[in-house]
Parts: sequence; structure tokens; C-alpha cells
Amino acid sequence: MQKFKFFFYTVIVFLLVSAGQPQTSLAQLSGYELLKMDISARASGMSGAFVAITGDLHSLFYNPAGLIGIRNKSLSFTYLDHILDIKTGSIVFAVPHGINSKIAIGVNYINYGSFEGRDESGFPTSSFDAQDVVFVGGFAREYSSSLYYGLNGEVFYSKIGGFSSTVIGFGGGVIYSIPEHMLTIGVSITNVGFVASAYVDTKDDVPTVIKGGFTKQLAHLPLLISFEYRQYFDGEFQIVGGGEFTFAEFLKGRLGYNSFGTDQKIGDEGGNFAGASFGFGFNWRQYLFDYSFSSFGVIGDLQRLTVSWMF
Repeated sequence: MQKFKFFFYTVIVFLLVSAGQPQTSLAQLSGYELLKMDISARASGMSGAFVAITGDLHSLFYNPAGLIGIRNKSLSFTYLDHILDIKTGSIVFAVPHGINSKIAIGVNYINYGSFEGRDESGFPTSSFDAQDVVFVGGFAREYSSSLYYGLNGEVFYSKIGGFSSTVIGFGGGVIYSIPEHMLTIGVSITNVGFVASAYVDTKDDVPTVIKGGFTKQLAHLPLLISFEYRQYFDGEFQIVGGGEFTFAEFLKGRLGYNSFGTDQKIGDEGGNFAGASFGFGFNWRQYLFDYSFSSFGVIGDLQRLTVSWMF
């Protein structure tokens, strides 16, 4: 009962923090979009419904409490084939620490390419480039055999030509496991922070988000389902669902949908699959290979490849 009270009070605190933030219209979205992107191919294949997932080192970015369940040292590389000539990728490393703790560090990077500069009159000037990078570190601990918590901290740096911005942030979350029902419930709040330095004078809002959801392993079908609700402090919200089907011990398939897909349609354009994603993963010895495909409607399609090594 005590551990359930701890989980309950933590959820209440997160909800109060969320409710206390100013809400704006959906047209006033936050900057620093890299902080809102999915990281791994597995998570992306499930449309990012990862707040209650455990045992995955990429939980560092979604809900650090999910680092619980990692049994070995793990190293992961992800490459994202983005739209246009944008290049992005991530590296994550996790290691067990003691009996009940896990530690992880990671970096996510995006290069937007080179752009032709223009002056106030529209005449060409020298070209410039733009890139973002975020460094994240975090840990998870067992409060009890069925209740876990985690915290992370991040430093985000963005550069556009001769201008730059730096954000300092942190996040945390809890996961409550109910083994007899093969159910986990997770809540997290991420990207809580401040703009240490702005591009010019105006500071963009940091995309702070609170997430709540669950995962459920079906009893008579090798299917793990995952759902979550996301509330951004700028007023945006998303409903996300995903599933992971185990075809064999070494092969898994994934599907997902994010409600933001409705925003990627313009009139009758954008395709019927905007917001949808799918993927698969297989393991060979101590290596894991994951692939995902995500549709962004009129914006384009994204493909991710993640290679993980456990040692």
C-alpha cells in the first residue's frame, strides 16, 4: 500500500504542475523541435508510445524510470533518414549500477544542411548552416519490486548561422508494475528547463511535456500494446498508441499511430497514413537491429535504423 501511495502522490504532483502552466493556442508551438523527436527505431515504430516501457536504454529520453530492466551494458546507434538533406542520429549508452540502479547517457544530433543567405533586400549573401544537439544523462532506481523512478538532465545547444541558443533542462518519471496482470503504468515529465541563452533577445518556450500511459502484454496473444497521452505546456496534446508483436524469439513487428497525423493533412492531401508508423526488429547473438518507417503526410516520410550491442 505504501508504494502505491508513493506512485499515486507522484502522479498528482505531475498533474498539478501541468495544470499550473499557462496554456496558449495551438498556433503558438514551442521551438527546439529536436527535443520532441523520437529517438530509436523501436520507439518510432510504436509511434513513441514509450512512457511505460521498461528494459530499453532509449527510455532515457522518454521516461528514465524505464531504464529499469536493463541487464547488461548496452550501446546503441540510430540513424534517421530525414526529409530533404537533413541528417540526424543518436548514440546512447546504459549500464547497470549496483543491484537496483541503472545509469545512461546519450546524445541526439541533427544537421539541417546549408542555406543561401539573403539580406533585407533579398540579395544573396554568404551561405550558412544550422544544427542542434542535445546531451542527456540519467538514472533509474527501484523503490520497490514493482515501483521504479528515474531522473534525467539535459543540455541542448542550437546554432543557426552566427546565432546560437542553449537550454538547460531536466525530467523524471515513475513506472508502476502489476506483474499478475502483465501491466505497467507510467507517468513522466520531460524538458522542464530554461533558456540559458537566446538566439537574439526573445526566448522561445521549452517544449515541456507531461505523459501518462500504460503497456499491457496480452495473455493469449504474443502482443504488447502501449498507449499514452501527451500534454505539452504550450497547449498542444497528442494521443499515441502502438503495438509490438512477437513472431519468434528473434523477430518482432511493430505498428503505431500518433494523433498529430491529422495536422499533416492539407485538405484532401497528405495521404491516409499520416501519423502512422510501422517497423520490425530482430536480434542476432548480442546484437539488435531495428527499423521503422513513419509517415508525416505532406511533409514526407522518415526512416530510422537502430543497431544495439549488449556486452
